[in-house]
Amino acid sequence: MTTDIAPLIDERPDTTPAALQALRGDSLYFNVAGSGPTFPVAQRSAERFRTWLNEVGMFGHVGYAAYNAALEATRADLAAALGDPDGSARVALAQSATDGLNTLIAGLAIPPRSVILTTLEEHGSALYPLRRRAELGDDLREIGWHRDPDRFLEEIRSGSRDGARALVISLVSCKTGDVLPVREACRIAREAGAISIVDAAQALGQVRVDVDDLGDPWPQMAARAARDRRILGP
Repeated sequence: MTTDIAPLIDERPDTTPAALQALRGDSLYFNVAGSGPTFPVAQRSAERFRTWLNEVGMFGHVGYAAYNAALEATRADLAAALGDPDGSARVALAQSATDGLNTLIAGLAIPPRSVILTTLEEHGSALYPLRRRAELGDDLREIGWHRDPDRFLEEIRSGSRDGARALVISLVSCKTGDVLPVREACRIAREAGAISIVDAAQALGQVRVDVDDLGDPWPQMAARAARDRRILGP
């Protein structure tokens, strides 16, 4: 019989390579974005909760309260993972990283024909809405990454001197896996009065992500409305 208590998340799941492998034994998966396989431990946890929610009724008093509690716990966990343990109220959950990036980039409250800086290392979910803004009149500058931080940051400074109003940059490139000099780039943009949007989709689990260390930009996880919000997608 279904109880009124929602299934709990296992705080110490099996994270051995075998337990995390979703594919059958003769397959390998090298891509870390898009529609890759879900870790079995995460899939089973989601299915347990979804099944329970369906049985008690999501919009009944039991299901709806549990659903909102799960969202609040998720926001708290994500805020802690981003180095802001008291910042759950500043986390907005999106359907996906693409959804988050589209929301942030399309919703940039900057004047028409503004200079926007980004890099050629960005995922299409950032470049498509950025290029759409360019079609509508913004001055989009796509900076190449040549594994030369000094050269890269000088181009950020140049764009900032030209009045850039926004910077969209990945912490870890989805194309090369390189860690970009985001902390310094965000500092340059912030001192010039520009908004920074950091795509951390490839970074979590690979490198440390701390919003305070990055100067408190808008982090978007596997991406990213109001200036003090952090928008996150799976």
